[in-house]
Amino acid sequence: MLRIAFKSVIFHLLCIIIFYSVYSLLPINSFLPEINDTDANKKKYSPALLDLMYLTVTIQAGVGMPSITPVTTLSKVVIILQQLFRIFATIIILYMFIFEIS
Repeated sequence: MLRIAFKSVIFHLLCIIIFYSVYSLLPINSFLPEINDTDANKKKYSPALLDLMYLTVTIQAGVGMPSITPVTTLSKVVIILQQLFRIFATIIILYMFIFEIS
């Protein structure tokens, strides 16, 4: 059972690394802050690498969307893919735990 838990942790860490890399390759205008800010400040917004790591980990943890909003179609598609990976991983890991125990 510990082997399954270790594999699931490794899988999630790999997902974080992969999607963080993908987000950092997207154009700068792919994300905007969700804070109540002026339009001028939003136009100047360039997500820092820490912002992208925060986005990636928050989505992978399954706690919802952080304070960064995807605005381009490509960034929305990548976030959807990460969320689907998260859903499928949860189903597979639960399935493995159930049949490992019984």
